[in-house]
Amino acid sequence: YSNADRLVRLINDILDIEKIEAGKLSFQFQKTEMASFLTRAIEDNRAFAHERGVEFNLVQPTEEFWAETDPDRMAQVMANLLSNAAKFTPEGDAVTIWAEKRGANIRISVKDSGPGISYEFRKQIFSKFAQADSSDTRKLGGTGLGLNISKAIVKAHHGTIDFESTPGEGATFYFEIPLLEEETNKPDAERSEGVVARILICEDDLDAANLLSLIISEMGYETVICASAAEAKAAIAKENFAAMTLDLSMPNQCGLTLIRELRAEERTSDLPIIVVSSDAEIGRTELGPQAVSVVDWLEKPIDINRLRNGVSNALAKSNSDVIRILHVEDDDDHIAIVSSLAGEAGFIDVAKSCVEAEAFLTAHDYDLVILDLGLPDGRGEELLPMIRRSSSVPPQVLVFSIEDLDVPYWPKVDSALVKSRTTNNALSDKIRALLSRSVYRRDITIADA
Repeated sequence: YSNADRLVRLINDILDIEKIEAGKLSFQFQKTEMASFLTRAIEDNRAFAHERGVEFNLVQPTEEFWAETDPDRMAQVMANLLSNAAKFTPEGDAVTIWAEKRGANIRISVKDSGPGISYEFRKQIFSKFAQADSSDTRKLGGTGLGLNISKAIVKAHHGTIDFESTPGEGATFYFEIPLLEEETNKPDAERSEGVVARILICEDDLDAANLLSLIISEMGYETVICASAAEAKAAIAKENFAAMTLDLSMPNQCGLTLIRELRAEERTSDLPIIVVSSDAEIGRTELGPQAVSVVDWLEKPIDINRLRNGVSNALAKSNSDVIRILHVEDDDDHIAIVSSLAGEAGFIDVAKSCVEAEAFLTAHDYDLVILDLGLPDGRGEELLPMIRRSSSVPPQVLVFSIEDLDVPYWPKVDSALVKSRTTNNALSDKIRALLSRSVYRRDITIADA
């Protein structure tokens, strides 16, 4: 098992190296509050440290630091620095992590109490397959690629990475990336109207609740955690929430029953709900037609990017001017791809079957429908007549499937792409072009009216 695990890590690192050298390592930048980011990175790697009898100690920053980062790629950098520090720190000792302002940059430092870096090894420490001692690979499980990959990621953030070390006295690895300007430090939710949206987290697992809270807080929203359906209902009775996340396996009351109750009440009939549960897909099926009233159904463990998109979609849902997209697709990987490419453009509903798509088309008007042809309960082409008559301004239709669209259906769609022959950039460009056309047509219709 250990050998297989090491092989997987090695393969993933080599693939990243290939992407770096080809200039194809992708990044999705966003405003990131660095204290919350560090807390999550440490929690993600704490189990690894405990295996080696080492503790991670975070020195909490005395002020907020905001930077433009790709959180997932930066988490990769932190995982490399933290795991290296844990490997070389003697059992019973601690690794110290802190953040500090350095001019226009923020510096993140990770200090261990290991043997330090020898003078002979310093010049090649950020090189590929660098190991101070060839036995380190077998004894400590490293691939010798982590620091090389980290350097490339930090460089893509317009930053630098380096270390300080005295042999026999440990080492401090650090990286610096630019801070955001003061006027842009505050998140959009706070800058826009001076009021921060509040999200209710209904989750009885404390670790999962804290992780959800961290992710949502990083987006600039306040969170309230409730450990049961009864607590959630009491909180909703006291104040209005912009949205809520919901675990279906709650003590005393099933999450599906809570959804039905909330939808039956006029005050909460339109409350955006994101299900985050280990049995999300089962619950989606059991809820039946009402499943279309849920913003998204996320399986645990949490897909962070999809959660962020879900929260953004939930908060955009009440805006009648927002662009609406219906994605008819039953493959979770392609759902995630489209969500990452089009999530910022507008609100996305996901239908995993013909029946769900029909329910969405009955309930809402859309600017764009992205349609897969092979669905569990029928063919995507069967939906085309309903799509075309679903609103006064018919949506643009993009077929995105593993197979070519048959010639007779060409006049009924605006574009068609085959998954295996379409890059992410090409798909993104096509989505944006069709949305621009759709919004133009909608605005012209409104002006004429």
